[in-house]
Amino acid sequence: SSNLAGFNRGAALAVNGAGLLYGDAHSAQPEGTMWLNQGTFGADTSIHDTSPEITFDLGSEQVVTTMKVWNYNETLAGREDELLGRGVALANVLIAGEDLVFETLYEFLELDRASGDATVDFSQTIDMQGQTARYVKFEILANHAGAIFGDEFGSDGFQNFAGLSEVQFFGVPEPSTYALALMGLGTLVCLRRRRRAA
Repeated sequence: SSNLAGFNRGAALAVNGAGLLYGDAHSAQPEGTMWLNQGTFGADTSIHDTSPEITFDLGSEQVVTTMKVWNYNETLAGREDELLGRGVALANVLIAGEDLVFETLYEFLELDRASGDATVDFSQTIDMQGQTARYVKFEILANHAGAIFGDEFGSDGFQNFAGLSEVQFFGVPEPSTYALALMGLGTLVCLRRRRRAA
């Protein structure tokens, strides 16, 4: 994926818990707490990202039972539709092992729009079906402001951003290790970018 140039909204912020200030409630302030792609922001069209995706590296192959997603939660009075609209509305979720050969786990997975409320847990829990994976990829198809990404790209009027606040992965213990309580915090995020031809 791309990261929004000139801002502190890199992909690693989607897994480091920086915005979880009140238990499972997530901040509504994006700087240093959320991931946002480049979209079509800025004059340099060579860095525009109209096919956003983000890939999470769990460090090794793990049995993953659930994934918890907090959608992009930035909001300001009078700009709720625009800013909360940056959240992911529709995505394909793919998984891969050490070989990086991805298989689709979910097609057209719908994600709820964030609440904009920094005092409540608005996260969404996704069943990962006990799949073994090292990598989990979101191919983002649409945001909540109406942008359709990829080959059918259509503008949302707001720079076509896509973002997430936090993603955590939960699994089961392996015979040779202690219980895997949480893989989301401290993981590395692989950044991959698919570009459209200008």
